[in-house]
Amino acid sequence: MNRVQQLFLSLISSALTGKHFKITIDDGEFKSLENIAIVNKCLPLLYQGCVNCGIAAPLQWKHSASFIVMDSHRKLTVENEILNILKDNNIRACILKGSSVAMNYPNPLARSMGDIDILVDESNYEKAVLLFTTGEAFEKNNHGFHTEFYHKGIDVEIHKSILDYADYNSGIGAIMNNAMDCIEQKLCDSFLVPVLSDAHQAISLLTHMIRHLKENKFVFRLYTDWVAFALSVNPCKWQSDVLPSLQKTGLEPLADALNSASAVCMNISIPHRSNNSFSKDFCTLLIEEFLSVDKSGTPDGLDYNIGNLLSHRGAVSQNKISTAFSALNYIAKTNYSLGRIKLFLPLLWIYIPLRYFCNVLIGKRKKLNFKKVISSAKRRDVIYNELNL
Repeated sequence: MNRVQQLFLSLISSALTGKHFKITIDDGEFKSLENIAIVNKCLPLLYQGCVNCGIAAPLQWKHSASFIVMDSHRKLTVENEILNILKDNNIRACILKGSSVAMNYPNPLARSMGDIDILVDESNYEKAVLLFTTGEAFEKNNHGFHTEFYHKGIDVEIHKSILDYADYNSGIGAIMNNAMDCIEQKLCDSFLVPVLSDAHQAISLLTHMIRHLKENKFVFRLYTDWVAFALSVNPCKWQSDVLPSLQKTGLEPLADALNSASAVCMNISIPHRSNNSFSKDFCTLLIEEFLSVDKSGTPDGLDYNIGNLLSHRGAVSQNKISTAFSALNYIAKTNYSLGRIKLFLPLLWIYIPLRYFCNVLIGKRKKLNFKKVISSAKRRDVIYNELNL
């Protein structure tokens, strides 16, 4: 782990715990820290860490953090409106990710929020979707277990289940099937938000993390979400409610590894008994993997990211090649039958490298460093085997 990554972890730790660390940052290191924070969606946390440690952060960081706070408040307001509409129509609902994890942070609004994910009873799923597919809101995509649309310029997803349980073991599906019967009401900023119980929230966060890690879309904020959540759970409740669920689903080793890594690499002690022991080297390996996942598709620069907050779709290229290729990319991603028919495998072998080279040409991603790819593959192999993922 290099010095910039260590600085990043120390500042994020300060933001999550309020601790003061004696840190010295050279002028040339601020830009490197900024790049890591942007692609990992942690810039407000990085700025808060600088404030806590008495470091004069770039003024642009403060401006970006302020934009994100305002954007989070706007999304919370819209989220509350949607929840009220669902309530008025006798549809039981709760929030997934977003504000349901932001409330665990010292400053909930500083946790940048993307789309709004809402879980409803499967019996009311179609009714809920129809409420928001006319007028200003319009349907965007219909996936297997959720429908995605825009409402007041914000991307919203209505879920009939938290995830596609077919991709996970039967123990996870068995426990998550009664999630809607265990909803709790908690405060996020000044808003009362219906959320999953701690046991269901733990499973939701861990499975979400696994999916993004395997899809190479992991951002470090997923890990800070876990740390903030774990710190918020009462140790007695962890032992009585959360731990038994993790054991039944086979997710306990991953939870223990994440908690151990926070102590080793971020000096954050999560007060929950661990039944699995992990070496310092493995914890470091895990955090290095979290920080090294290729996110080259995410543009650098604060101007782009601030601009994205002001437009619900961000910047869209009008280049004909880009548009045509995006359409092809969408078909390949959404037509799952292609991956199941062996006849199409040779076509996919051609398509995948073609997609890579086209993305490089149109500037959507950087060229791969194959030495890093091989190193990451070896690291993941160790992690997956150790955690039985």
